[in-house]
Amino acid sequence: MKSILLSDESKKKLEIFFEMNKLEDGRYPISSVIKLFRFSKNTVYQLLEKIAADLESLFGYELFDKNGKIIWSKKAFDMNRYNQFLLRKSLPYNFILFILLHPGKTLNDFCSANFISTSTIRRTLQPFLTFLKKFEIKINLSSMRLEGNEYEIRMLFHTILWACSLGQGILEVEEVTQKEEAVLKQLGIADCSYINNDDILTILLIAKLRIQGGFPEKSSLPVDDFIPSKTINILTDYLSDFVPSNTYLEAEVRSLAFQLYFSNLYYHKDDVRVKDLSSYYLEKKGDGKFIPIIDRLFKRVDLKVQQDTMLPLVNLISIFFSFSLNHRPLPWMKEFSNYEVLFPNFTPQTIVPVETFFSKISTKEGFEWLSDYPYEFYKYVYHVLQAYVVKKSANVKVAIVPIPNQRIMSELQEFLALFSFVDVSFSNQPDSEIDLFISTFEALIPDHTSAFFLVGTNEISHEAKNDLFSVLYNLYTDKITKQ
Repeated sequence: MKSILLSDESKKKLEIFFEMNKLEDGRYPISSVIKLFRFSKNTVYQLLEKIAADLESLFGYELFDKNGKIIWSKKAFDMNRYNQFLLRKSLPYNFILFILLHPGKTLNDFCSANFISTSTIRRTLQPFLTFLKKFEIKINLSSMRLEGNEYEIRMLFHTILWACSLGQGILEVEEVTQKEEAVLKQLGIADCSYINNDDILTILLIAKLRIQGGFPEKSSLPVDDFIPSKTINILTDYLSDFVPSNTYLEAEVRSLAFQLYFSNLYYHKDDVRVKDLSSYYLEKKGDGKFIPIIDRLFKRVDLKVQQDTMLPLVNLISIFFSFSLNHRPLPWMKEFSNYEVLFPNFTPQTIVPVETFFSKISTKEGFEWLSDYPYEFYKYVYHVLQAYVVKKSANVKVAIVPIPNQRIMSELQEFLALFSFVDVSFSNQPDSEIDLFISTFEALIPDHTSAFFLVGTNEISHEAKNDLFSVLYNLYTDKITKQ
């Protein structure tokens, strides 16, 4: 995400901030700090002054004392919030937000509003525009219009707005009406602690603004088999108030249902959408779309899946359906992460069992369509299964207790995937095999005879990641010593 959205200057700021975060708390002459960085002295001076302004704006913290020394205190700020601060100030984020909020406005309007030249915009946006080609999305800069599949364009809006501002870019300026609140209640989302309501509201408002801006959904996505008729009726009632023509109403309903159910992976079995997709599996078992291939995959891979969870099944259904639309990834959150850090410990060797399975099965009658799927598909399937694959080793067995924040769940899983000596699963049940439980509150830890580690409810700071790594490594060395 950072390498796609951030300017070179912001990337350098993060690099400096990251290195400085390794310092102990204290006061440092600038001359001693400059040696930590690969940039010239003048560049570091300029960047430190800008970082100081950022920290004062974001945290109310003064980086320099009256003698010009750096006052460093890790507890005063953290890298995750600073990272999001820079993302929200990035040109691609503000450009995309402007397109959504001001349909009909041109590049000249955006330049005037942001005091920036068209040449700077064209140069700065180039990495972002190049990245969008993989989703067959183009942006006409002069008219500020997006070209491509409308459901993917809306998914792109959601991904950017959620990653950079947790939806606040739109929620701060667009009124959430009783209609949106009613949708959340009727779908059972408002009372589901495992779904962030702002996430769903962001999806609803994006659909509403695109429709009102004159960009209707024309593709009729085949979601009927997966989504309960009750949900379809609720969304139809909501959208009928501002879809200008019944011609597009059915397509709009299907598109919105797709965004609500297939824009992310799931991390908790009590998510109401997991229950709906689980019902599809149970009703269509052995017969529904994708079910035969998923059943074969489960028999082929040695899995340790609790009887009361359908998470891996539901996530596989989501991945299969998403890839079936265009035989390539969609612009959802994990694909943007994939550009930089998703699947960091994946190598061709780790993917081989999954790739081999699909290569063989694609030669059989009825499964030929799998031969067109790209390498990214195998990685997503492995990503879903890895937490449930039985592994016999001295690795540290970590259980993530489901947390009501999908972003934190995903960040935890990706961080833990960095370490080959850690096996990750999801569980809220006591288990003597688990070496470490991770959650946000001690009350959620199911077994206090095991070690546990608590993370923040909104973000995982750089300091928390360092502490977690230390805990994991100590547990690993203890297990090795006792063997």
